[in-house]
Amino acid sequence: MGHNRINIFLLVLSSFLTGALAILLFHPGSGGMIPEVHAAPLTSDSFDQVQDIFRSVAADNLPVVVEIDVMNTKEAGQEMTEAVPWDDYFSAPDSSVPRDKFDFYGLGSGVIIRKIETTYYVITNYHVVGDSRQIQLSLYDGRVYPAEKVGVDVRKDLALVSFKTDDRDISVARLGDSRELYVGDWVMAIGNPLGYESSVTAGIVSALDREDAPEGNISNFIQTDASINQGNSGGALINMKGEVVGINSWISTSTGGSMGLGFSLPINNALSSIDDIIAYGKPRYGWLGVSMGDVNSQLAEEIGLDPNRRGAYIYQVFIGSPAWNGGIRAGDFVTSINGEPIKNRKALTYLIGEIDPDTTIPVYVYRGGLEKKLSVTIENREDEDQVSARNSLAWPGVTLLPLNERVKTALGLDEEYTGVIVEDTYAKTPFQLAGLQVGDIIESVNGSEIISLNDFYEGIGSQSENIFNLKVKRITDKVTELEILVQRENYDE
Repeated sequence: MGHNRINIFLLVLSSFLTGALAILLFHPGSGGMIPEVHAAPLTSDSFDQVQDIFRSVAADNLPVVVEIDVMNTKEAGQEMTEAVPWDDYFSAPDSSVPRDKFDFYGLGSGVIIRKIETTYYVITNYHVVGDSRQIQLSLYDGRVYPAEKVGVDVRKDLALVSFKTDDRDISVARLGDSRELYVGDWVMAIGNPLGYESSVTAGIVSALDREDAPEGNISNFIQTDASINQGNSGGALINMKGEVVGINSWISTSTGGSMGLGFSLPINNALSSIDDIIAYGKPRYGWLGVSMGDVNSQLAEEIGLDPNRRGAYIYQVFIGSPAWNGGIRAGDFVTSINGEPIKNRKALTYLIGEIDPDTTIPVYVYRGGLEKKLSVTIENREDEDQVSARNSLAWPGVTLLPLNERVKTALGLDEEYTGVIVEDTYAKTPFQLAGLQVGDIIESVNGSEIISLNDFYEGIGSQSENIFNLKVKRITDKVTELEILVQRENYDE
C-alpha cells in the first residue's frame, strides 16, 4: 500500500512538472456555447482517483468565481496605472470620451461568499474596484449582472460588492479554515488572468504568514506557486476539500507576469471585515494607541533584552488612548496580547485590529528588566484623518537613539558625551513645544543622570509628575548647555 501511494505521488508530481495543470474554459472574445459545470465520472484506477479530486474541486468552484469589470475615469495628464505587482488589466483610453477625461476599463476576479435573501455578496480586492463608477459581474455560465460597492477595507486591500437577482441556481462558495493550511498542501487558484475567463491553476502552499505586502497591507499572506497573473486579483485560492481558503491578491515579479510567487489573503483574515461591512458598511478595527517598531540587536543590547526574544518596541503612547489608560508606556517591549505571542510590530498591529472594541485584554510587557502584566480595554479605531490628528498627543513625542560608540563615531562626538540623542520630534508635542530639537543630547531628567534609553523612559514614566526638567547639550558649531522644562498636564484627557 505504501509503494502504491509513492507511485501515485510520483505520477502526479510528474504530471505537474511536465505541463501546466490549467483548465482554460474560455478565450477572451471567443464565441460558442457555455459548457455545463460537472465533474467527470469517478474511476477506480488509483491515479485517476487523484485526478478526479482535482476535477471535482474545479467543477465545484468554477461557478463561485466571477469576472469583475469596472470603469474608471481619469483626468487628462493623470498617469495610467503601471503594471506593478497587484495592478490589473487596463485597456487603452476610450477615444469617444472628451480629451480632458478618459475612461479606463479594469478587470479582476471575485468570489461569491454569501447570500442574504435575493442579494449575493462578492469579495474581491480593493485595488480591483477602487473608486470605480461602474461595476459589472460575469458569472461562469455567462450571466451578467450590474453590481454596486457595499464597502471596502483599504488596510487589508478588500472590497465587498453585491448584486441582486431572483435566480436561485447561483452557487455560493464554501469557506474553509486557513489556519489548517500547511506548507506543501495542494491548492488551486481560480480567476481571470489577463481576461482569460475561468482559468484554473494548481500548485502548493509555499509558505505561510508572509508579510511586506504592497501599499502597507497589514495582513499576513499565504504564498503559493500556483500561477497567478494580472486579472487573478480577488479570485479564489482553494484547498483539496473544495473550500476557499484565500483571496488571491498580489504577486512578486521582475517580469510583470507569474514567477511562482503568488500571495493570497487568508480567508480567516477577511471574515471579520466581511461581517462588519455587511453590518455597518465599513470594517471595525481595534485600536491600542501606540507608535511602535522592531528591535535590532543594538537596541536589544541597549535595553537589556535577549536579542532572540520576539515582540514590538513602543516608541510613543498617545495620551488618553487605551494603551495610556492601561498603563503601557514608551520604552515598553510588548511580548504578548490576549494570550497571543507577538512576533514583531506587524503582528501586533494585525492582532490588535482583529480584537472587538470594548474588549479588555491582558498585555505582557518587558520593562526595566522585568515582565509586567497589564490590562487594556481596546477601543474602536477611528478614520485615518482622526488618528493622524492625535499626533500632538504622542508621549513623549520624541524618537531617541542611544549614545553608544557607533552613534558617537558617526556624529564625530568625543568619548565624554553621555545620554540619549534626539532623532526626531512630533509637532506640537510637549517636548517639541518646550524647544527640544533633533540632534540634542539629553543628559538628565529631573536631576537623574541619563545613560541609556531605559533611564530616560523611567525618568518620564511617572504618572504623578507633569513637569520634567531636562539638561540638554545642543551641538552645532559649538556646544550649548540648555535647561528645558517640559509640561505635560495640558495634554491629559
